[in-house]
Amino acid sequence: MPKRDFTIDDLDAEHRARRRRVEDAKDAFATTGIVRVDNRTYLLLHPSTRRPGSWQVSYFDQRGPSGHEEGRTRDEALERALQQYTLERVAVVTEDEFNTLAAQPAFIHGSKQVYFAQLDNSMRYEFGYGPETRRYSQAAYETDDIDEGIRILEDGLQTLRRTRTPIRR
Repeated sequence: MPKRDFTIDDLDAEHRARRRRVEDAKDAFATTGIVRVDNRTYLLLHPSTRRPGSWQVSYFDQRGPSGHEEGRTRDEALERALQQYTLERVAVVTEDEFNTLAAQPAFIHGSKQVYFAQLDNSMRYEFGYGPETRRYSQAAYETDDIDEGIRILEDGLQTLRRTRTPIRR
């Protein structure tokens, strides 16, 4: 069967259909702020954790957080996040469904891994990668217990913030 060329009308119809799916997904967010865009990826809309006044859409699945998109406005954050999905199946996530997912051991462990990395990155960003930050990072990475690693990084970051001037803020 010969390959069919797309016409401008075909592309226009595809674009209109995509815009409808984006608008439907935005409507779904209005219900709970959490949607499932396929059978395993969840999107959570919330105020940005890094930029006051901005918005963020965080991605997560059964293993915990996996990334995010930010925007100056709620709509801009949603547009950026929704560009990455076909949006063939969008479902509103109930609070019970989210709580069940968040209670799973793999989700909890994945969330701790993300927090661990954020602490280590914050320490390096604020204080560089000198002997003191390396000591805390190395001790945290050498432990087999993620909770202990988090405690080491939290203590290190608090100590450095009390005793040193950050190189960046």
